[in-house]
Amino acid sequence: MKAVNYVLNIAALAIVSASALMLGACSNEVEREASYCLKQDYRYVKDRPLVDARLAREVPNTENYNATTITVFDSLGVVQNWSIVGEGDVFSLININTGEEYGSFCPTGRGPKDMTFGSNVMCKPMIVDGKIVMMVYDSNTHKIFTWNITRSLENGHTVYDDVRQMPKLSRLSWLYALNDDYYLNFESGMISGVSTMGGGNNNQVKATMPKFQIRGADDFSLIKEYDIYTDSVKMCDGITARMVNTRAPHIVHKRDKAIFSQLYVPQINILDLKSGKVDAIRIKGEKVETDIEKICECYGDFDSDDKYIYALYNNNSTVEYEKMIYGENKDLDAASAYVRNTPTQLLVFDYDGNLVARYKLDGLYDTISVCNGRLYAHTHYSGRLTEYDLGLK
Repeated sequence: MKAVNYVLNIAALAIVSASALMLGACSNEVEREASYCLKQDYRYVKDRPLVDARLAREVPNTENYNATTITVFDSLGVVQNWSIVGEGDVFSLININTGEEYGSFCPTGRGPKDMTFGSNVMCKPMIVDGKIVMMVYDSNTHKIFTWNITRSLENGHTVYDDVRQMPKLSRLSWLYALNDDYYLNFESGMISGVSTMGGGNNNQVKATMPKFQIRGADDFSLIKEYDIYTDSVKMCDGITARMVNTRAPHIVHKRDKAIFSQLYVPQINILDLKSGKVDAIRIKGEKVETDIEKICECYGDFDSDDKYIYALYNNNSTVEYEKMIYGENKDLDAASAYVRNTPTQLLVFDYDGNLVARYKLDGLYDTISVCNGRLYAHTHYSGRLTEYDLGLK
């Protein structure tokens, strides 16, 4: 089951720039590089053999979704699609067994009877008191709405459990409700200066560090800020600047740890929200790639349950795919074939950071959800939602 608790992103895109900047190599055995920005050194863990994940099925009627996230609760799937310009996000509720859509919800009123409000947001649902709820931010009124999905389905129209006034939040902020009194606020870093992918070593850019903070739920007052980053890091080439992009952090089900990683560095980081310590983990043999033609997105998404942390891992370069989509000689048929034939991996860690299993999936995916021992993987490149039987106990 997806264990992200009241997660909210105040950015208009699913991928934000300069979040969790940890570049280069750093350990007790290797000299710290200037571009590595975590104060905590990383450690290596043993690798596991790569095995094929058992494909269970493709969920019917899901080939047209363009999802940023998919969250599965038993037979219910909550799909957040890329927003339509000017209309905000569309949240589709589907039967995960049949693919039947119960309704689509978005700010302009698509869906049963009424709708939310106006904002391009990124949020993921959770279970509270046996009900599935999702927290969404309205950037027009600066209010947070707690959308009760279970009650909305029962009543045939949108139901909110709570509406809370907030200060105007940064577009680079991500909020997670740890309990009724406190939020975890994550602010992604910023890159200043000019840098291009092929710009060589003459482009001077500077990155300011992201922030992890505990904020009061009522007045958003600063309670605690985690001291996990260096003050700043200077970068001098477009490749390095591109490597600092990341997705939002993931909060585990107990709401006591945050999992985060940048896209282009093969390292996951487990922040203990009580102690403030970071366990930074790399698998033996994995290295940071600096060749622009070979860089990979590494960790693209996370999920967790009572026993494991699930990490979507891509060890294939996406440069060729980007050329097929955005280059001068576009080839959409070739891009579609690339998605089908490029295997993504699922890495499974225990909460001590040990790698438990490494699975090979049958295509290129960018978001995952794990429920009842089954992996649901989606790619917005082709729209399909695929189910795998992990066989983990």
